[in-house]
Amino acid sequence: MSMLMITLQNYYNVISCEQSTWSRILGAINLSLSEAIT
Repeated sequence: MSMLMITLQNYYNVISCEQSTWSRILGAINLSLSEAIT
């Protein structure tokens, strides 16, 4: 159980560290999609 918690904690740390990168990627995708629609 403790190993699972450690793994989840490490996974959460990676997600929080890369959250800004993902938001930038998703923002670029949304921008290109809106430009393609209009």
